[in-house]
Amino acid sequence: MGWCTKRYAANVPTWLFVSSLLFCKGYYTCQAESVKNLPREDNLTSATSFLDGLLEEYDKRLTPTFHEENVPTVVTIDIFVSNIDCVEESTMDFGVTIFLRQMWVDPRLGHSRSRKIPTSSSLLDRLWKPDLFFTNEKEGNRHDLTVDNTLLRIRHDGEVFVSQRLSLMLNCQMVLHRFPMDHQVCMVQMESFGYTDNQLEFNWRDDVDPVQLNPELTLPHFTLFGKTTGRCDKLYWTGNFTCISVAFSFTRQLGFYIMSTYGPTFALVVLSWISFWMSADAAPARISLGITVILTTTTQAIGQRENFAKVSYITAIDIWMSTCFIFVMGAIVEFSIVNFLHHLSVRYSNNKQRSFIARGKKKSTAKDGVVANSDNDGCRFGFQVRNRLGSSPTKYQDVPQDDPVSNATLSRRYAHMSARIDHVAKIVFPCTFAVFNVCYWSIYLTTYNSEYHIDV
Repeated sequence: MGWCTKRYAANVPTWLFVSSLLFCKGYYTCQAESVKNLPREDNLTSATSFLDGLLEEYDKRLTPTFHEENVPTVVTIDIFVSNIDCVEESTMDFGVTIFLRQMWVDPRLGHSRSRKIPTSSSLLDRLWKPDLFFTNEKEGNRHDLTVDNTLLRIRHDGEVFVSQRLSLMLNCQMVLHRFPMDHQVCMVQMESFGYTDNQLEFNWRDDVDPVQLNPELTLPHFTLFGKTTGRCDKLYWTGNFTCISVAFSFTRQLGFYIMSTYGPTFALVVLSWISFWMSADAAPARISLGITVILTTTTQAIGQRENFAKVSYITAIDIWMSTCFIFVMGAIVEFSIVNFLHHLSVRYSNNKQRSFIARGKKKSTAKDGVVANSDNDGCRFGFQVRNRLGSSPTKYQDVPQDDPVSNATLSRRYAHMSARIDHVAKIVFPCTFAVFNVCYWSIYLTTYNSEYHIDV
């Protein structure tokens, strides 16, 4: 086009110059269309023939290094953690969604032609692939909505790259001595099922981070604060098998348990102390309060245990619930002692009153008896005694004969003791519970990484 413009721009008429430009444009357009159409048909035929020829003698039952003695096929692995669904202490497991990426070199797929092999996942079924499985898997599935979530790439040097999206429920043996102020380490272990270590070897990818995390990854009750990769090669009587692992470290968030367990039980213990400020003779009120608090604390403990793992050892929350129950029971026992002493005080106070009445009656009866004897009228004497007492004279045997002064002293002593116990309880119970709280929280909120350290 540029040559035509320079050649004829000055020597030919304008109409001839324009005609020449249009002709050149049409010619080159036709040539381009013909060139475009022909290679497309050739490419389709050539690509199909190329794949058929590449896989014609390919045997997917053999490893890429099968022809080499004691040379394992090396598979490098990395994973992308898309989501961690839950970490359940009741079932001792955790759920995770990952992209599992595997790379290995298969010389049988190498070629010198600069053609890209289609990335269709259906081609993976015609290739050899590692027999990887998850050692601690409980449940798992590979996603296929809307299509099979598998990515396949094959380079010209025979390097195979496979990425699959998987959802797994994995076993996690938790140590719950410090629950709910605990750290947990949950592992993902990947092992070869049938190939021994001299046939297949798994390695973590070293040119990138082998375990990548979704930046938006969050958990409802835990915080993920670390991950560690390592090896977990297994030795069975059937042979040695390659294995790699990644350990995720979690720390539990306390907010839920403070609101649902610690806060309510703390309030119940404080509520049980109200009885110390009630009168000793207010038995119905103090008993009702104590029983209500005990039943509520027991219900709280049972509800907390229903959704917890069935472990045989004592956890931190068990210590808290047991101590709170002891304090609540202590308030009831304290009231029982105070109530018993109060009844003794009332009893001796009543004895004092009866003693005064009995003495007064004795003196009056003695005077009547002297008058009757002077008149020598025994029958009248008996009649007078019965009339004055309203019963037979033997009724005097039931009247207490104690000293009124002693009864008054004992009554005051027991009344003072019951009041003193209530006064001491007002100080001892809160102070003891405060000391327990200081010890409890200082012990369980300290760092304890060494106890839960696991080498992987």
